[in-house]
Amino acid sequence: YEAAYGSVETCFHHTATYQENGISAAAGLASLEYILEHDLISAAAEKGEYFIGELKRIGEKYPGIFKEIRGKGLMIGLETYEPPEAYKLQFGDYYADAINNDLVDIYRIQANNTINNPAVFRFLPPLTIRKEDLDYVADAFEKSVKKIYETVNG
Repeated sequence: YEAAYGSVETCFHHTATYQENGISAAAGLASLEYILEHDLISAAAEKGEYFIGELKRIGEKYPGIFKEIRGKGLMIGLETYEPPEAYKLQFGDYYADAINNDLVDIYRIQANNTINNPAVFRFLPPLTIRKEDLDYVADAFEKSVKKIYETVNG
């Protein structure tokens, strides 16, 4: 750092989030300590396995909505099919839009489409999420998927 930025002549050559930011470094270390002390990695694996299982159960119950439900731990992606042409105005180009909109607008659950594929949306809950909260999300998710399924399939 001193060699690259340590003088008045060079201190503004580059700015970065890591540049002499002791508060951020302390927060990062405290976060890592908390993760390790509370074994959040194992907890995320267990909760993720449970939640992905619930999502897959719902996907099987309402076929034709999801191409794939995948994830590792609590990083979960759901790839959806395109709705029939007659329903695209209502649902969007992919079912992901309609499900995501319901989750956010009705149930106040944060889920986002991925940047590189509009057919996919993702769940990225905090590592500290409670099982009761995952159950709430699964219930809201099922209601949204059921509504779409019944609209398209009668």
